[in-house]
Amino acid sequence: DHYSSTDRRGGVVVAHALAWLSKRPPGPFFIWVHLYDPHFPYEPLEPFKSRYKSAPYDGEIAYSDAAVGKLLSYLRAHGLFENSVIAAMSDHGESLGDHGEEFHGFFLYDATIQVPLLVKLPGDRFAGKRIENQVGLVDVLPTILELVGIAVPLEVQGESLLSMLMKPKPTLAARGGEASPASSPDQLPYSETEYGVRAYGWSAVRSLRSGKYLFIEAPRRELYDLAADPKAEHDLSATSKAVADTLQGQLDAFRRKTTKGGEAASSITDPEAQEKLAALGYTAASTESAAAAVGMGADPKDKIEVGNMMGEANYLMEVARLDEASLLLQKIIAKEPSMWIAYAKLGTTETNLGNIPEAVKAKRKAVELMPDSINLHYELGKVLMQAQDYEAAVPEFEFVVAKMPESWKTHILLAIAYNRTNHLPQAIGECERVLAIMPEQYGTNLLLGRVLLRSGDAEAALAKLMKAASLRPGAPDPHLSLADAYAKLGRSEDAERERSVGKRMAENGPRPGGPE
Repeated sequence: DHYSSTDRRGGVVVAHALAWLSKRPPGPFFIWVHLYDPHFPYEPLEPFKSRYKSAPYDGEIAYSDAAVGKLLSYLRAHGLFENSVIAAMSDHGESLGDHGEEFHGFFLYDATIQVPLLVKLPGDRFAGKRIENQVGLVDVLPTILELVGIAVPLEVQGESLLSMLMKPKPTLAARGGEASPASSPDQLPYSETEYGVRAYGWSAVRSLRSGKYLFIEAPRRELYDLAADPKAEHDLSATSKAVADTLQGQLDAFRRKTTKGGEAASSITDPEAQEKLAALGYTAASTESAAAAVGMGADPKDKIEVGNMMGEANYLMEVARLDEASLLLQKIIAKEPSMWIAYAKLGTTETNLGNIPEAVKAKRKAVELMPDSINLHYELGKVLMQAQDYEAAVPEFEFVVAKMPESWKTHILLAIAYNRTNHLPQAIGECERVLAIMPEQYGTNLLLGRVLLRSGDAEAALAKLMKAASLRPGAPDPHLSLADAYAKLGRSEDAERERSVGKRMAENGPRPGGPE
């Protein structure tokens, strides 16, 4: 089930929100409730599944609407609705086949960038009022800040919508379909997607809305007159070059003003989490900057078939239809033999299928194509450990800890690999690094005790093995290793006692109430 492995259902999210609200202290509060359901795969719960059998995406929306209804009902019942500011919006839409895109993330047409925005003011002020002007999600923050009486920082992009409610700007129709002469790039709705570059190494895409025009910056730029062509089917970039150049200049000016130099360093210290986020497009797979200029990579328009296939493969992996996922990923690789993420996904799929040699082969190819990726080296190291090729795993984990020294998971794996390859001083060092920040880590105390014992320091091993035994009282392994340590020290009675305890635990399993 997708919702047991990746996301929470909207009903579960709202239940958590209601639990928080019930325990909050008196006074003003802020709560953000994010419902994820209207995403592929579209699998609404009953009765929406049956009611929207032919339109499951609509069913997901209806289910989410019902979940929001429960939240609003709670606010009304507890006297929290009337004086609250409530904003409802979507971060993006879903293409559903528009321009050939099945999901979202690659393109910036209205199917994904035109989203709902509803704001309820205290006391139902301006109830039913509709703003016809183009606004953006970037305007939500300054609107809420002004409503609650907090000064809007100068650095904030966007503008409060309150002045527009009280005195609307001339609409597009009132201007004859043209952009306002006073419009500046700062006030024009801007969108960007770097999913293509972050996840697949394709080009980034950016867009600007100005009056009736939608301008899209891509390796092959696009221009649409949405007043005459609302479905954006007729590209005018070649025939209306002056308009396209003007909007390109406005987009460039906006980017120069709002983009900081360089890319912020990632604070993620878990390579497994980094790998998942990179696959979703939220972080770069490489340590190189992912904020690539448009044109540095393939145009997503030329790769959308492969992008759709990858979306399907991700779904098949999530729901454990692994044989199907493997076959589809192999088809993708046949089309795109230099696509690192397809090899990485194939390696994961083959690992889960138990085909470890094939998994190693695929993960190696992913690293070859993306040699700077921390998470790919980590994933290769893990599958090499499963293949019991500890010698080959060592340099992979060494690469990771050099780039991500705070990753305790990698230090543990590297300690195990060092131990297996008889690099005992290095294994001890890695264990000590982990225990310096996580002294209560059971596995590392046990491993360090065993490595110290192997290195000939049975006395030092005792303390770590005793610590492991205290951390997991029902586990036999610390006691069996303690027996070996006592035997090395000539303490035969202690050795026999620990061996007896360890064997009894191994036969009977963990004691009731003890750690699993």
